[in-house]
Amino acid sequence: MVDNAALGALRAAVQTAIYRTIGSEGSHRLSFQNWQRAADLGIELPEASAWLYEWRPCTADDRGGAEGARIEAVPMILVPDHDADIEQCAAPLLTEDRLGLRAVRAEDAFSGYTWYDGLPRVTGLSFATEIDGRQIHYADGDVIFPDILSGRVPMITLEVPVVRCAASDEPIVTLCFPVDMLVCANGGTSLDETHVFVREGASIAPAALAQKIEDCCFAYDEDCISDSWRTQQRDFERDARKFANELLLGADEALAENIRAVFAEEVQWMIPIGRRLTLEAHQGDVRVALTANDADPEITTA
Repeated sequence: MVDNAALGALRAAVQTAIYRTIGSEGSHRLSFQNWQRAADLGIELPEASAWLYEWRPCTADDRGGAEGARIEAVPMILVPDHDADIEQCAAPLLTEDRLGLRAVRAEDAFSGYTWYDGLPRVTGLSFATEIDGRQIHYADGDVIFPDILSGRVPMITLEVPVVRCAASDEPIVTLCFPVDMLVCANGGTSLDETHVFVREGASIAPAALAQKIEDCCFAYDEDCISDSWRTQQRDFERDARKFANELLLGADEALAENIRAVFAEEVQWMIPIGRRLTLEAHQGDVRVALTANDADPEITTA
């Protein structure tokens, strides 16, 4: 087809028919740009229905993002998209109890509608902490220097600047919340590139920290030589658990927990139901005792 005046007229006729059909439905979710196009064609439509999806933190492995419940007819606050590590670490604080408003995911396509532009909004999320006297700031695009080591820190603070509406530039308030843990992926997906900080005095289970690390950092590598999603996820989960144990537990306790985890994953499934395995290892000498229900232990040495 040749893009000439006739084709332009046909395009306008088709769009007019579409917008008239949408208008007969009584409500719509057109973007502001499409709504304006309908007006240009002489089709008067109400503004898009004033509801948005509940804000939920994405994970590094999300395909298409996290979608929450439909929120309407309650006071809302817009939260823009951030990197997975920022969203995951901020998520426990972005609740109605803490913000006073229901957090919803920002949708730029609705910018221009009266109801959307009138909503208060978070302009960004960032974290601040102090390590060895150095002030550290972490937000989208920031990188923690390699010479800074993961570990316990005196305080971690989440800073949430809030503006009144789309027409406002200056925050009406910057909310500050104490945070128990901060995972900094530094724009990557490898544990070798990740920094993890835990507030001194915070009671965090290694399993909870390992899950947070996985949510912030693990992303499936689609390269065929990287093996299946399940294998990649299992390997990352194991490494994250080991990382968390070593960060939160004493050296001996972390070692014992890492050995216990490897045993549970690699050996325990081989023990028959109703049998008990006892293992003792010392300087290369391994003694295994397999006890039956009504029999003496069968001891083997490796």
